[in-house]
Amino acid sequence: MDIIRFPSAEAVNAAVAEDRPFIAAVSFSGETAVVCPAGEISDHGLLLASAGFFGSDNFFRLSFDSTSARWDFLCPAVYKGVSPRENALSEFYRDGLRIIPEFLTLMGYFTQIKINNLTGEIWDF
Repeated sequence: MDIIRFPSAEAVNAAVAEDRPFIAAVSFSGETAVVCPAGEISDHGLLLASAGFFGSDNFFRLSFDSTSARWDFLCPAVYKGVSPRENALSEFYRDGLRIIPEFLTLMGYFTQIKINNLTGEIWDF
């Protein structure tokens, strides 16, 4: 996984040393992630655009620190061309639980993942 540290590797490394929180976007493919100290940029869409990525609908969105990671569960209307919706939600959930921990481990964080915005829709599968 290629991890892009924004605004710079030095800024991210300093934030790690100071135990500051982060926001991150990890591609659905697991090939690329963009991470930034929280407070540098206000949201994931701006983070991705600032790093040269457009189409933030193709990234898992999370915020994390040394105690926990919060995954914003925002499954796109069409995920990987999977249908029906229940199957797409299931695939999105499984992919996130595979890819997000890999990213966190590569960053050196071994934290619990909490899922935000998890509606009853996910449990329909």
